[in-house]
Amino acid sequence: MTQRVWWLVLLLLLSGAGPVLSQGPNLPKQYRLNNQILLKLEKGSMLGINYERYEDLLRHKNIDSVLHLFVQDYDKIRDTTRPLDGRRVTFHVNRHLRNIQVEFFPQKSDYFGFREGDDQPVQLKTGTDTLLIPGWSDNEASRRRIGYYLILNNIDQVRQYLSEGGFNTRIDSAQAEIIRFKKHPLTKDRVSYRLEMTGRKAEFSRLHSQTAGFLSIQPRVEAGLVRHRLVPSLVFDVQVVPNSFHRLGYSIGIRSDFFFRERPEGGYTTERNDFLNFGLHIYKKESGEKRANFNKLFTSLYVGIPIRRRGDYYDSNTIRIGGTAYTKGLVRIQPELYMNGFFRNVFPGVRVGFGL
Repeated sequence: MTQRVWWLVLLLLLSGAGPVLSQGPNLPKQYRLNNQILLKLEKGSMLGINYERYEDLLRHKNIDSVLHLFVQDYDKIRDTTRPLDGRRVTFHVNRHLRNIQVEFFPQKSDYFGFREGDDQPVQLKTGTDTLLIPGWSDNEASRRRIGYYLILNNIDQVRQYLSEGGFNTRIDSAQAEIIRFKKHPLTKDRVSYRLEMTGRKAEFSRLHSQTAGFLSIQPRVEAGLVRHRLVPSLVFDVQVVPNSFHRLGYSIGIRSDFFFRERPEGGYTTERNDFLNFGLHIYKKESGEKRANFNKLFTSLYVGIPIRRRGDYYDSNTIRIGGTAYTKGLVRIQPELYMNGFFRNVFPGVRVGFGL
């Protein structure tokens, strides 16, 4: 194989290797959204779109106009002193203000190419450039629902792609595939998905029902003031959320209270009392969101009945009723009522829990 052929092979490998290795770039948290479109471009480059709902894609489809603004602004601040460094460029667009942030990633190794007939070697860039464009809108909530990113061998390829027709028609083709997908109505925001397109070939994956329920295992350590005693407890709940578009969860679990009693002969003995708990949990829903936020508990109500008694602290017909009055992170405060039967010999309690 001649030196010229080796040179061409080296250029092809280096020009395509970077984007292939960067199929899953380290994106900001804003890009961790329900749906994803990956458009494979020429020379190993890629356009990615992560968005929350189909309507967010429709609202932010005209990426070409934003990229024209980017090229115009980037030309004014272009840094030509570090041509071999990879860079991540973030372009923020608002009605009255645009700004560009550039992060550089120095190339860790030097690569040189040698061409027949040239006395001097050519130093090669092997890394990739990433252009991030968060959603553009006057509404901050709308901006958070979509993010574009381009993975390129060189950031200057943006101008080349625009001169060759841009990206809007490619996004239209992806939208058409979403509409014609037969297995699920992907425009109804009930199913999340990933669409990968290479030319006209479309492949859907990671289809997941957004309404699907889930099971949550919730262990906790608690301490409660029951009458005049401080009682430590261990709690193990299993919670079922039937529909993630609703705010309700239902749980069943065991709470074990521990009492320590001094023995006449010296030392202490432990008396464990177990309650079977049934709970109803209500979660918060953010403004404008269809799904509940299952990381934020609004309140909960629960009823417990004894299934194991040791000692004389609880009667056999004790019923406990409680609820969650305050939550912050893993901490929750729960007022309670204890009664023998229904509303006989009622006394209050309060409990602090730490856990899921």
